[in-house]
Amino acid sequence: MFLDVPYKEVKSGLDISELKKAVLNATEEEWNLNQYRQQKFAVAKDVETLLFKINGNNVSSGDNPARTNTWEEAWSKWKDLVDPVVKEAISGYEGHEKAFVNKCLIPRMRPGTEIPEHKDLSVVFNVSHRIHVPLVTNPDVYFMIDGERCVMEEGNAYEINNKAIHSVANRGAEPRIHLLFDIYIPKE
Repeated sequence: MFLDVPYKEVKSGLDISELKKAVLNATEEEWNLNQYRQQKFAVAKDVETLLFKINGNNVSSGDNPARTNTWEEAWSKWKDLVDPVVKEAISGYEGHEKAFVNKCLIPRMRPGTEIPEHKDLSVVFNVSHRIHVPLVTNPDVYFMIDGERCVMEEGNAYEINNKAIHSVANRGAEPRIHLLFDIYIPKE
């Protein structure tokens, strides 16, 4: 959804402890189980992903992005850890009780990896809110949005303007792991 700023903090102090612990204990097999994003999107080629839900290929209008592909096996394992964090993160949005997640994943950027400058162009982003919740980060992550560095802290939720040019570089010694999800709040 268009923001008039590159990003904004939407919630701080989220309880990410159980989700973070599970993410840090995820196996390499889990991180590499689903290669959909790496194969479909060049900007994500070096980003390993725990992929749960993604906007369906048949979504041609941003008016109601309800069609979502879900990878049930992965989602069934992670749902009880992810859902409480999502609900807490979006609790300040008007109509959040009716919101649904139409994309949900946990990308991991190893030290020395980058996501080059790009804009997310899908029409779904005209009506969805893109939320990031850092689970593991370091001070040498450079997340740039519209020329501005976005410094995100673990356990806080941020909405980003993903229709603006953005990029990420992990120049630190630690991985950068975020819970990333898009929510759609239906209009009455």
